[in-house]
Amino acid sequence: MRPLSELTPGRLTVLSGRSGSGKTATCCAWSEQILSVREPVFWLDADQNFFSVQLAKVTGFRDHFWGYMPRSSQQAYNLALAFLRLQVAGLIVLDSVDGLLPNRSQQQVWIKRYMPRLIGALYRSESRFLCTTHTVSNHDRSALSVYAYQQIKLEGSCDVS
Repeated sequence: MRPLSELTPGRLTVLSGRSGSGKTATCCAWSEQILSVREPVFWLDADQNFFSVQLAKVTGFRDHFWGYMPRSSQQAYNLALAFLRLQVAGLIVLDSVDGLLPNRSQQQVWIKRYMPRLIGALYRSESRFLCTTHTVSNHDRSALSVYAYQQIKLEGSCDVS
């Protein structure tokens, strides 16, 4: 299990890897750590394949976990910004930017348009912001990486049950 200290408060961390590499499982592990210290977790499930049942066993889950399946990139932005404006330390997970915006050019436009405001609110809130994305080649660098404080690339595959 990766330690929570890898995620810097007030900063964006991008977690990338192939399908099945363990991105969502890693997000779950960090969410469990955040919930165990009774801080909120705000989960935006962009590809709509995560079941909160995985975290339901954690003490404080009902009081400190909010999960949404945004219908659009605008809704995801509005929800994330509303959470960050609460200025509470916690974790916000945008699981699968690729599920929300499958077209790379749409993704770049959305990131350039909305990320500056989200990053400003993130810095003030002291929350941790975690985005997952598929691995991109070196010549097709994600626009998201411009705003990332750190990038963690997961290799291989992970069998999560």
